[in-house]
Amino acid sequence: MRYAIAVLFAISSANAMAGNEAPNVSDEQMACAGAASQEYETANAALAQRATADGSMSIEDTIAQRRLAEDFCQRWAACLVSNITEPGLREIALRASFAGCLNGEGKDTE
Repeated sequence: MRYAIAVLFAISSANAMAGNEAPNVSDEQMACAGAASQEYETANAALAQRATADGSMSIEDTIAQRRLAEDFCQRWAACLVSNITEPGLREIALRASFAGCLNGEGKDTE
């Protein structure tokens, strides 16, 4: 998972502020994130296949691809912060994870 390091950094930073040790990402969290990634890759590939012969996507498909990435990042981030129980720290980690994911997806499409 290319985003796992960024998420772990965000979670570790949040926990460091609280004086806690870095968290462990459980198998359940990784399975959740893995399922989100697999579904995203499948749906994204279907959109890419509809591109024209020169590789251009329609405006509608480009918008759909962006929304797909946003939905994936929201789901993926929720999976990886699910073990944080303190609401403030959870929100910080969730926002950082979501933003890092979207940033990574934006770089992948450039």
